[in-house]
Amino acid sequence: MTSFSSLSPGYYLELSNGQRKYGPPQSHPSYRGGPPQQQLSGNSEVFVGRIPREIFEDELIPLFEAVGQIYDLRLMIDPLSGYSRGYAFITYFKAEEAAAAVEIVRRRKFLLILTFYFFSW
Repeated sequence: MTSFSSLSPGYYLELSNGQRKYGPPQSHPSYRGGPPQQQLSGNSEVFVGRIPREIFEDELIPLFEAVGQIYDLRLMIDPLSGYSRGYAFITYFKAEEAAAAVEIVRRRKFLLILTFYFFSW
């Protein structure tokens, strides 16, 4: 395991064949030794797709930590090229934070399409 303390103290970056896993936190008040409990109101894990191949966790984490405390982030990697496969799974401590992250994904996709539209003239 590689320490990845430049973004959040107590988190680690684990590199394995096919994924880069950021987390879970080793010392955080919300951490009780296991993954967040699934709540009746929803799930605390978010699927993020359409990630550009050159984007890694150092750019994803600040964007998604803006809505809440991340338990872990798993970015799927192509083992042959070392680039992202274009999708990730982000688990939050609370289902409400995961719902807010879904809204970020929806808005971000719209902004990317809008930016592409503006520069395609």
